[in-house]
Amino acid sequence: MKKLFTLICALIGMTATVSAATVNDIKVCEHSYVLVMDNWTSDGKVSLSSGTLFGDDFFLDLKGCSVAENKGTVDLSDAAKWGDAIATKYGKKYGSHRNSLRLKNDANMIAMRVKAGSKLIIFYNGNANDKTSGINARLPKISSDAAQINVLNPEWAPTAETPAQGIVNKEWTAKDDGIIYIGSWNGDIFLSYIIVEVTETISLPNEYNTYCAASSLDFTGNADVEAYTAKMNDSKTAVTLERVYQVPEGAGVILKRVGGKNSATVNVIADAAKLEGNQLVGATEAVPAKTLVDANAYILAGQKFCKVAADATGELAKGKAYLSVPAGVVPTTLSFSIGELTGVESVEAQSKADNTEIYNIQGIRVKQPAKGLYIINGKKYAF
Repeated sequence: MKKLFTLICALIGMTATVSAATVNDIKVCEHSYVLVMDNWTSDGKVSLSSGTLFGDDFFLDLKGCSVAENKGTVDLSDAAKWGDAIATKYGKKYGSHRNSLRLKNDANMIAMRVKAGSKLIIFYNGNANDKTSGINARLPKISSDAAQINVLNPEWAPTAETPAQGIVNKEWTAKDDGIIYIGSWNGDIFLSYIIVEVTETISLPNEYNTYCAASSLDFTGNADVEAYTAKMNDSKTAVTLERVYQVPEGAGVILKRVGGKNSATVNVIADAAKLEGNQLVGATEAVPAKTLVDANAYILAGQKFCKVAADATGELAKGKAYLSVPAGVVPTTLSFSIGELTGVESVEAQSKADNTEIYNIQGIRVKQPAKGLYIINGKKYAF
């Protein structure tokens, strides 16, 4: 269409110009993203040009980067070289690609707009040989200006002890929001991937926690937390948890703490599919007790769901979730399991076993109730 427009303009004596993109046109990378260089260089055969936006407009070629097809490949599924976390999260989907896009000092650079806390993992070939070690080693150089004077990764600067850079990767985390410029120290480096990890930190005060995702999240390969949907069985006596790896914004899930930490860092992604069959409802805003009663809601307390009593007061905090089940469910408490169903616990047995357990409406165990709504022995009490 652009060629046709130029031809028409030429025929009628007009001059058609197409403005190149500038840094003002770069979109903010607000979610995790994998830039695969081969997608833009046709396996190292097509150079980019100055002012080209690429990678969903998250990246800008500033001065016309050249390419190469003989600088080796990076296989993200190679756990022995890159580690289990990289292989699990990215190996299957992205596999192996060439180190095809050349950056060179401030002469060939790309720019992007990042958020504070975003982590960049850059995979590249440093063109290693006898002349590219020590202070002559070739590494990515990240700066806040196109002249590369204000360097943001001085810890990567080559020293006399720096080995020659073969096919390697480096990680860097942005401290501030803004535009960054990526070039190199000491000449040619050839990139295969830039992985951008935008994350969200989630509190995990209990072994099991309800959660409403503020963004779409990816739990794949996370060593600290697992995500589950919840669904009542056909006999309406218990709940089964089913593990999921991606959770869409606003969905309610149960998060299981598996790494022994009280918080977990999870990748933010652009979107995720709806969780089919999930009966957990995310609290995108605080939910009043009356709404919970009307929804026939159960809330998580320890390792069971407890029915919200008709006379309950208070609210469920934003960012949590509740189980909404069909009318007519009789038990006051519902046990849950992962994969296999168990029967509902008797109220009497639970009362004897848990007579010292007190939970607030967020499902956090406390020693003594203060002002608010609490669950004691499976029943709701307002203080």
